[in-house]
Amino acid sequence: MARQQYQPRKFLRQAPNKLLRRYLEQYDIGMDIKWDDLQEGDIEPIFKAIETASANVQKEIDADFREVFDLADEGGVKTLIEEGHDPRHKIDLAPTFEQMDGLLERALWTFLQHRTIFDVARRLDYADGLTFEKRPYLPQVQCKPDEESTERLRIALSEYYRREEGRGHGCQVDVYARGDRYYYFCSLEDYGRTEQVWDDSHKPKIERQKPTFEIILIYDPVGRSLESKVKGGKRVRTDVERIFGRTVMGVDLGEPPDPGVVYDLSGLLHRDFEFPIKPGDGIDQVCLRRLKLRVMGREYRSITVEVGAKMPEKAIWDLLDETVFKVVKKADEEITEHGIPKELLTVSQAGIRVVFRPDRKGKSATCRVTVSHPKSCSLKCDPKDEIVKTCLKMWKLDVSGRDEYTLPKPGLDAQYRLWPG
Repeated sequence: MARQQYQPRKFLRQAPNKLLRRYLEQYDIGMDIKWDDLQEGDIEPIFKAIETASANVQKEIDADFREVFDLADEGGVKTLIEEGHDPRHKIDLAPTFEQMDGLLERALWTFLQHRTIFDVARRLDYADGLTFEKRPYLPQVQCKPDEESTERLRIALSEYYRREEGRGHGCQVDVYARGDRYYYFCSLEDYGRTEQVWDDSHKPKIERQKPTFEIILIYDPVGRSLESKVKGGKRVRTDVERIFGRTVMGVDLGEPPDPGVVYDLSGLLHRDFEFPIKPGDGIDQVCLRRLKLRVMGREYRSITVEVGAKMPEKAIWDLLDETVFKVVKKADEEITEHGIPKELLTVSQAGIRVVFRPDRKGKSATCRVTVSHPKSCSLKCDPKDEIVKTCLKMWKLDVSGRDEYTLPKPGLDAQYRLWPG
């Protein structure tokens, strides 16, 4: 589900007056508003008070409200609670949140009461919405972030981008622990650019700026993986990963190894395939809704079958029988096939629909995941996506880490070519 867009009036209607009053008082705004007599949702006096503030103050308020709004969803609030439990804070926000009515109230209260927790959770929640490139099978190295290794990484990244791209003169690296994983947010100085902005008198002016560009690395020493969000293509990403290995892990990672098969989708061809779920995952239903099949042979040929969300659970296999395998059941129950044999097909992509049980307010969430052989997946890093990632392993679709898949494997063409080339 797409995130709703921020709108000032909508934000003010959802935020409790007591928290808005507390926030605006730091700018000496709304001092003449009769807050005790103001009804919840009556935003006009508050909106007018903000409009009369200076342009700089309005800019600060707008930026703060956007950050709060972006964190005011189920995943964001869960990240706030998770970050509060971190040993750096040791604060359990859950009991306080239970007494509040809405997600926006929880996010705004944390912004005002525990700004450090809010700022870290905001960055982690932002990372949850991104798609990372994963490098598995790292060397077994026991290391944790410290000031020395973080400083080595900062200097090395700055030097790399200065030499290769003429930018990155300034660099800051922030590290946050999250369970067994460590998140490295690396902000580097970008090329200078000219922007047209508005001054305090609401007139346009030209302003020269040096923005930042960001690299995010997620290191999991237990799972022996490194996930990276790096712009610039495979070569730059590989260089950044090697820099991380040398400065933080103390090893040279070299070129990325062939991970072999990460996602094995072959079992989805068979009607008896099951999607077991655990009660604690909060999942209500799992359905296979789309399959892309590769027909073995010299030339590339594929078939895609897809069924709607309201179709029966086994509808995808019914459609395969009718259109691809062309299974015919005679009166005496004998089965004949005159379509494409299963032995000549391999699943290259699958679309799975995961429906979560309704929450206390009766709202349910749906996760639509696309998994492609050998190593592509649409899942990101938000809490529900993490649950589905665990399920992919339980369903034996994600076969990462198995011994038989750690050695280099030939590609699909080499595996399935039936005639000599």
